[in-house]
Amino acid sequence: MKRKTRNKRKKSRKSIFPMVILTIVMLALIVGLGRFYRDFSRKTREGDPVTLEIPEGSSTRQVVSLLKKNGLIRNELAFYLKLYQTGNRGKLRYGSYELNTGMSLDDLIGTLAKGAREDELVLTIPEGYSVEQIGARLEEKGIMTAKDFCQAVKDAAVNYDFEGALPQEDTVYFQLQGYLWPDTYYLEKDTSPEQLVSMLLKEFESNYDEKCLERTRELGMSVNEVLTRASLVEKETDLPEEYATIAGVINNRLDQKMRLQFDSTVVYGMTDGQYGVDRVMYSHLKDDSAYNTYKIPGLPPGPICNPGIEAINAVLYPEEHNYLFFMMDTRKNDGSNLFFETYDEHMAAYSTMTREGKTEESDAEASSTEGN
Repeated sequence: MKRKTRNKRKKSRKSIFPMVILTIVMLALIVGLGRFYRDFSRKTREGDPVTLEIPEGSSTRQVVSLLKKNGLIRNELAFYLKLYQTGNRGKLRYGSYELNTGMSLDDLIGTLAKGAREDELVLTIPEGYSVEQIGARLEEKGIMTAKDFCQAVKDAAVNYDFEGALPQEDTVYFQLQGYLWPDTYYLEKDTSPEQLVSMLLKEFESNYDEKCLERTRELGMSVNEVLTRASLVEKETDLPEEYATIAGVINNRLDQKMRLQFDSTVVYGMTDGQYGVDRVMYSHLKDDSAYNTYKIPGLPPGPICNPGIEAINAVLYPEEHNYLFFMMDTRKNDGSNLFFETYDEHMAAYSTMTREGKTEESDAEASSTEGN
């Protein structure tokens, strides 16, 4: 009898082993597909500038190899699939390009398919860039000075009206913050600041279409309020799949008359829109900026950046949930956030990560212990 029992155990172990292998394979496949989808559908965001020289006569495979080597793409299969989907197979052109590691596959392929012209400049504005950051990029690329661009933005606001009034001039840094559409633009070398601003505004009007306007009216919001919320969504997470969740947190906190306490608003105010601050310290929360949502109730007076369509849609169609708090998941360290319904849950997670050494217990991020 004992011998039979051992045989049964051996058979049981043998039957379990293939299931374990299958589970591991399935999990790896799911993770791989997730990464593939993220690369395939990624939107243009902030990245590092890259000057890419594609030699004449280069094959598609050689171009893809150059893109991968220069950090412009992560998944070659995703690039090939996007290339076929957009109908640009065999249409990538040689030349010298000013690209960016944050460009979406659509923008990257569109740029390479159009080709580099000596009399043309390529300007990529990532989602989430502020007026100030756009100005800095223009000056860095030698297209125009940041001062001239920012002045053109201020001047254009005087006569601009899109479905309602802009915020009051004396309450914001730029009345048109949020209205300059992030995208890749092809500019003539003699493009003036006024012409560029007009181009960005026209693209905004084209993308904030009648469907967006109808939904804005249904929600009882102004376009400026939608853009303000969307700019917060854009800056509070790097992952588009979290946009609607963050939009829901904004709704919940405002409905309960809670201050938003978003670090991004502090950084926008203390850096004059240039960002670039890695951590928000407790001392930063005392900043008297009108944008500091640790000190002011409700929303800031206007957008803190120029959001893209995904962030806008997240505000127009937010998730309905009970989350009031969120913090970066420093265990995963992939830019994702953890969401909580209560302050106690939020603090328990923070304390656990502190004990595990996954986050620092210091005069550090407001998001560790406050609203977000």
